[in-house]
Amino acid sequence: LINDRFGNPNSAYYFDGIDDYITIKEVNGFDEFDDPETEFTLSAWCNPDPGASGFIFSNTTEDGWLDLRMSNQIPRFGIRDTDWTGTVLNSDEQISANEWHHFVGIFNNPEMTIYVDGQNKGSTPFIGDILSSGGWENGGVRIGVTYLLDPWYFEGGIDDVRIYNRVLNETEILELYNEGI
Repeated sequence: LINDRFGNPNSAYYFDGIDDYITIKEVNGFDEFDDPETEFTLSAWCNPDPGASGFIFSNTTEDGWLDLRMSNQIPRFGIRDTDWTGTVLNSDEQISANEWHHFVGIFNNPEMTIYVDGQNKGSTPFIGDILSSGGWENGGVRIGVTYLLDPWYFEGGIDDVRIYNRVLNETEILELYNEGI
């Protein structure tokens, strides 16, 4: 455990990039993605180590996956289906290491949007079949890793991961960000 974004000791998790992760077996209030009107919001605070890559949030099944992740300190939000068809939306800039940052991924079928530190960093239509991209079952949600082909672990701090079964608006996203700074 490490200090969270407010400086509270032992209040956020540190992931070593080697073998640390948390599994949440069930996410109440969600069904499989069996509704073409599917919408959701993923939100998490992270404090990446220098050069960090890895998965902050993932839900990986044999039917596909969805995630919030980082590659060389660039935030990404991705959804893929069984044919590896899908979309990975990248932020337009690298974030600084050793500082807390707020990530939000929104899916408002068919639109995907990524926010970093309260700012909209891009939107794009989802390409693929959301109905076959996994849902919230078959292994649950993992914080700090994905098991896509091989484990890909996150290195740094993660705090306050949230999953909403609706789209948060810009005001709500700013409120989440501002409560953490």
